[in-house]
Amino acid sequence: MSRWRLSAQRGFTLIELMVVIAIVAVVVMLSVPSLGTWVADANIRNTSESLMGALRVAQSTAVTRGKTTVLVRTAAAPAWNASASGSGSNWYVRALPLADSDETANADDLVQAASLGTQNGVSIAGPSVLCFGAKGQLVSRTIDETGVGAPCSVANPAEFDVTRGAGRPLRLRVYLGGRVRMCDPGKELSSNNPDGC
Repeated sequence: MSRWRLSAQRGFTLIELMVVIAIVAVVVMLSVPSLGTWVADANIRNTSESLMGALRVAQSTAVTRGKTTVLVRTAAAPAWNASASGSGSNWYVRALPLADSDETANADDLVQAASLGTQNGVSIAGPSVLCFGAKGQLVSRTIDETGVGAPCSVANPAEFDVTRGAGRPLRLRVYLGGRVRMCDPGKELSSNNPDGC
C-alpha cells in the first residue's frame, strides 16, 4: 500500500460549507420578522408595566397619606407643577392639598416622577390625569383642584391603550373602585381568554 492512501481526508469541502451557510441564512431570514414582532411586543409590555406601576404608586400614596393624589402624564420634564398632556411620555404623582384647608401645592407634594419609555415608537392613548381618593378609588376633581391644567374625570373604567406598529396592543383599565387590570383588546374576556378585555 501506498503511504498516501492511508491518510484520511479531514475537514469540510467547500460545497458542504456553502450548504450549511445557506441553511443558516434561510433560518435567520425566517426568524427576523418574528424577532421584530417580539421586540415590539416587549416594548409595549414594558411601557404598560411602567404605567401600571405609576397607577399603583398614585393609588397607594392616596391611601397612605389619606388624601387625593393625582397621576399626571406630561410632555414636559416631570415636575410637581408640570402641565398635563394627553400625548405626554413622562409622568409624575403628587398629592393634592386637602380641600377647604390652608394647604397649598408645593414641591414637597411630589411623590415620584419618571418617563414611560415611549421613545421606542410606543404610543399611549388615554386620560392625561387620573385622581385617586383616600380610599384608593377613582375620584373626579376640577381643573382648579388638580392645578395641572386638566380635570380628573371619572370613567368606568378609565382606559389606556398602549400600541406600537405591528406589535400586540395592550389596554390598561382602571375601575372606579381602584382595581387596575392589563388586558388584550383583541380578545374578549371569557373563561378561555382570561387576558381578554
